[in-house]
Amino acid sequence: MKQPGDNATPAEIEALMQKRYPYLNPRLGRTLSHPRQSCQNQRGNMNQEAKSAVVNQWQERPFPKGYPYLVIRIVKSLFHINVLSAEQNNSEELLQLAQTQADANKLDVCLVTNENAGVYFAPKQKPRFSEEIPKGGIFIKDRLRLSVDQPVGTDLLRRESELETFIKSTKQTGYLTGDLRKGAREATQEELICLQGVQENGLPKGLVICSVCGDYRGECLDPSQIQQGLVVRVSCYCENDNLCAYCGGKLNDRKLNSNHYETKDGKIWHTPGFSGLGHRCSGASNNV
Repeated sequence: MKQPGDNATPAEIEALMQKRYPYLNPRLGRTLSHPRQSCQNQRGNMNQEAKSAVVNQWQERPFPKGYPYLVIRIVKSLFHINVLSAEQNNSEELLQLAQTQADANKLDVCLVTNENAGVYFAPKQKPRFSEEIPKGGIFIKDRLRLSVDQPVGTDLLRRESELETFIKSTKQTGYLTGDLRKGAREATQEELICLQGVQENGLPKGLVICSVCGDYRGECLDPSQIQQGLVVRVSCYCENDNLCAYCGGKLNDRKLNSNHYETKDGKIWHTPGFSGLGHRCSGASNNV
């Protein structure tokens, strides 16, 4: 017998989204990786045939098929998969589970119910329905816990095994890096003047000492020689809000996918999202 959360159709998900979030246009899809946007940004330089080739290539990228499941974007091209129970969760519960995960991890999350239906959740943003789901990249599992353990059943165990096989079949060689630009942006002419140099206390201009944690925060020019003319945001300890959805503990001692200033070497260091994958819930006997 088909359960409410078992391979829900796009129409069913859209209807539930409209009911739960009536102020949204469910067709305004937001994906974790969408090739069409990059094509549009070429401002017509690519012909239609080339655009179609890019879209087709993206559509052919591998993706898990054991619906329903959550996709958590760790960094660009690295995705964490959590298989969800189709027997114990209805569509409303699946949406709530995804929202809770995004709110805790402060990472982009997609609830995938079939190959043409995904609901995207992001910190401080409204959820979006899309017929495009995350595809390609590197997939991992068993590193980030859900807010509640999923009931173990024959169907869940089968899909967990299929996911394991899928991940092994798509295993890639090499290594993964975080954002080498540290989320930097080009400085304006005004910023190049105002943020040039250091303050009397030796800090780069634009950084202040947080009155709560004593760490540094703000925006400044990156001192790195290879990042000249780029403005980076620096976060203090207070801004570390990436939490485990299960136990509520911090995933890392620094905010994920953010930067911090180190006085020892006068450099700005980046903390990539995968730095939070080593978290283990304190005192829990069933850690993943």
